[in-house]
Amino acid sequence: MNDTESFSVMLGPEEKTIPVICSWCRNVFDTRKWQIPYGGRITPDYGICLDCLRRVRAESVGRPDPKTSVKTFGILIVDDEGNFCGMLSDMLHPLGYRIIMCGGGEDAVECYSKLYSGIDLVLLDLKMPGMDGYETFLNLKKINPGIKAIVMTGYARDNDVREILAAGALCVMEKPFSPGTLIERIRDVLPP
Repeated sequence: MNDTESFSVMLGPEEKTIPVICSWCRNVFDTRKWQIPYGGRITPDYGICLDCLRRVRAESVGRPDPKTSVKTFGILIVDDEGNFCGMLSDMLHPLGYRIIMCGGGEDAVECYSKLYSGIDLVLLDLKMPGMDGYETFLNLKKINPGIKAIVMTGYARDNDVREILAAGALCVMEKPFSPGTLIERIRDVLPP
């Protein structure tokens, strides 16, 4: 994988005010040294979508020594709630995971089709507007039949859970869940 990862960040409709957007952007983009290319867009149903490029500077992270380096796992987070994606990223990135975020199913399928060889696990929200988690999972599985996915939901019916597990998802986690529980599930799938 090269030094540029592409992903989308979503802000919900309740967060459309300019001060909130500016504050959020300044905080997130400055601290992570992200660059926003042209192409950010506003969608009436979802809020504001910024297509972002994250540039990792070799001098800031150093070059790994192939003799001593450990594989860095890539995780794709797919959730229509931008704050939740950001929280997961902030929690998992310091543990050494490469994080890619998408704000919806359509973006996730496009991203996964280009980057799936560098994505070891997908954290997927089940209930999203547009392409829901089940449909997204089926499309991702067409790209990579060996996909590993943990599904997250706060609104699932038993039938929805059975359906996605039968399709091949590893497990379903009910929101809210503790950070420790999520990390434990991830390490079950991607041992350190």
